[in-house]
Amino acid sequence: MLNVKSWTLFILVLVLPVSTAVQAENIGETQDGAESPAGRYAQKLPGEGQVSPAVRFRVDLSPADAKQGESVRLTVHAMIADGWHIGPLDSGDLNQTGFPTELEVDIKNLEPIDKGFTASKEPKTVEAGVDTQQLYDGTLDWSREYRVISGDASYSVKGFVLFQACDDMRCLPPTKLEFSLGEIVASKPKPSGVESENHNEKTIGEPLVIELEDCNLTRVRPQLGNIFSLLVLGRGVDKMVLRGTVRIGPDATANLYLPEAKRYSLRNTGYGEGISGNNSTYVSVDQNCDEVLALSEAFAASRPIRIHDKMFRIQSIDKKGRTLTLQQVDMPLQGSVIGRKCPDFEFETVDGETVSNKTILGKVTVLDVWAVSCHNCYEGFPVIKKCQEKYSPENVRVVLFSTDRNRAFYDKQSPKLFKKYGGADWPAVLLPSAFESALVFGDYGFGSVVVDKEGVVRGIGLHGYEVKQVLANILESGN
Repeated sequence: MLNVKSWTLFILVLVLPVSTAVQAENIGETQDGAESPAGRYAQKLPGEGQVSPAVRFRVDLSPADAKQGESVRLTVHAMIADGWHIGPLDSGDLNQTGFPTELEVDIKNLEPIDKGFTASKEPKTVEAGVDTQQLYDGTLDWSREYRVISGDASYSVKGFVLFQACDDMRCLPPTKLEFSLGEIVASKPKPSGVESENHNEKTIGEPLVIELEDCNLTRVRPQLGNIFSLLVLGRGVDKMVLRGTVRIGPDATANLYLPEAKRYSLRNTGYGEGISGNNSTYVSVDQNCDEVLALSEAFAASRPIRIHDKMFRIQSIDKKGRTLTLQQVDMPLQGSVIGRKCPDFEFETVDGETVSNKTILGKVTVLDVWAVSCHNCYEGFPVIKKCQEKYSPENVRVVLFSTDRNRAFYDKQSPKLFKKYGGADWPAVLLPSAFESALVFGDYGFGSVVVDKEGVVRGIGLHGYEVKQVLANILESGN
């Protein structure tokens, strides 16, 4: 049972010496030598630390050799890609809209001179749904001045930046960047290759060796990839060149597909576990063998993959991509598969009630993942509401799952949106993290999962009229 009642974040660590920033040639390269999408973007501006394809940071403390009584300046440089933005520093004001940026520091042998961090420019004010929001785009600096207290001890600063990058369509998961200035900590690189890392799950049975053959299919690219190509060209497509059949029971068969690639990676060396951060190979699992490779059928090779009602790890892919080895593991089901039962989950609503895969049985249920900042999400509420009215709440239940971390922000903004678009009477859950969401709903962000009365998933990643069609198929056609 997935019981999620605590907040989790994607955490990245950047450790810098006092006078040196991370060098670009060491950014964004995967451990097996392949260049990651985020790395290609990071190398545009040498000498800067990188934590996401949308925002990069560099943290400086200068001068590096100040004496007792002299001042030093801590500067956090933010470089935000075109089309993206982040929030201003958290002011503690509950009326502050959007996800605020948090910047906290722990100083040694220093005392602050300035009252707080000063931004190099004023934030922009833009319309956000039914309210306004302040944000930063482009480049900016936050800086604060300190004085060295003692000449007999070294001085240093450590801390973190917590931020969320958004564009006009979606928000990436909140990201926490930790930094330490004045200490150099070397990290041991991971070994290269295409063998899986060791995991602690209990294995079931012998490994399955899948023979792969040539094929020629395409799929919508699961990973968001390079931010510039995403904005200009969209997600793009992958050419799928290898296919193998998995038989896990007398009547349980699926086809695995691998994309065209110079090499395959089972390790995630990106900055997160979601589609915007995981740079391991994405394997498509054609659960119904219809040769239509939906986004919901793509799984990151670094994580467990669901095939029908069993969970597997990819142990290895040979260098030529001609065999793939799977190992069944003993763990709860993760991710939704059309035609199969919804995985176990349990969340607490904002009203303190429990919603789980068991409490939704008996009604057709729309599990809608959304966010206050996602215009396309709540603009689909009226369609879903009309469907519920048509078939009656006795037959159709709707549960909202918000990815908004800031409860005060959610409490302030959501009533306005519910008043305009509907949804105020639907149970609402604030999801702990995008990763926890992916364990139940899949990797692909906002949209609805439709589950029938028996707890079987009938649709994934649906929006508005797609939800309407699936509900009609279930309640009118009996399909």
